[in-house]
This record gives sequence, structure tokens and C-alpha cells, in this order.
Amino acid sequence: MKSTAPPAPAGESVEIGALRKLVAMDPKDADGWDRLGKALFVAGNLSEASRCFEKSLDLKPNVVEVLANLGVVYKTQGRKEALEEVLAKLSALDPKTAEQLKAFVPAAKP
Repeated sequence: MKSTAPPAPAGESVEIGALRKLVAMDPKDADGWDRLGKALFVAGNLSEASRCFEKSLDLKPNVVEVLANLGVVYKTQGRKEALEEVLAKLSALDPKTAEQLKAFVPAAKP
């Protein structure tokens, strides 16, 4: 089976490497893609984190936590149109989480 996970850059954490192997073994594991996205976000790899959250939602749509994670990435990246789409979905599924995402302020970049 061919891996759909992106190749690991040199110096990547053991956790991210393990999660990449997990999604490579089971590319239909929505939770695995979500966990990889979270780890990549923490590591500062926002573009790849967003792709992982998007993949998770492709496999398992309308998961509030994953939508919120994706919204945080979009907000941090300044992707306003994409964020508005996420907020619209979240508002229908979980208005409280949508309001929390609207109030979220990304950390200042160094």
C-alpha cells in the first residue's frame, strides 16, 4: 500500500514520525490524521497541519473538534474566507465552539 502521508523532514520529532507511520499504515484513519495535524500545528507546520485536518474531515465530516482545530489553523494563517466556511459549519453543529473560535486570538509571531 502506498503512503499518502507526506515525507518526514529531517529533524522531525519522534511523535510526528510515529503519527506519519500510523496514517501511512491506515490512510482512512480520520483520528490519526487529526492527531498528526495537532502535532504539526504545535511544531509550527501550519500548512501541513491544515492539510491533515482537511483529510480527517474528508474521511469523517462534521467532527466539531477537528473543525475547530482547522479553524484555529486558518485563523493563525490569516485565511479569512476559509475560516468563514469553518465558522459557518461550526455554528450549525456547535454554536458555543463557533463563538470560542471567533474569540480566539492567535499568538503573536516572533
